[in-house]
Amino acid sequence: MTALSRAEAAVYDRQIRVWGLDTQKRLSAAKVLIAGRGGLVAEVAKNVVLAGAGLVSLIDDTPVSQMNAPTFLVAHDTDQSSSVATASAATLQEMNPHVRV
Repeated sequence: MTALSRAEAAVYDRQIRVWGLDTQKRLSAAKVLIAGRGGLVAEVAKNVVLAGAGLVSLIDDTPVSQMNAPTFLVAHDTDQSSSVATASAATLQEMNPHVRV
């Protein structure tokens, strides 16, 4: 397991106090694949990214223009031809720059 940087330790301080440094290190090394779209998927993706998973991959090739119900991960000014996964990844990356999305 890799050590957490000072910046990561500051961001995840509250979590480290709850579940410990070793658990946060394991989470930082985790690779998570999230498929699909919708409110529940968006909420799970947000929580996994904010918790500090090491790598989060999204699968959803639906164009933004064909989304039935918008989610908070897809900005209103997003290019309508881009995929939901690409648009969501950009928002998630802004939420936590310590995670690779």
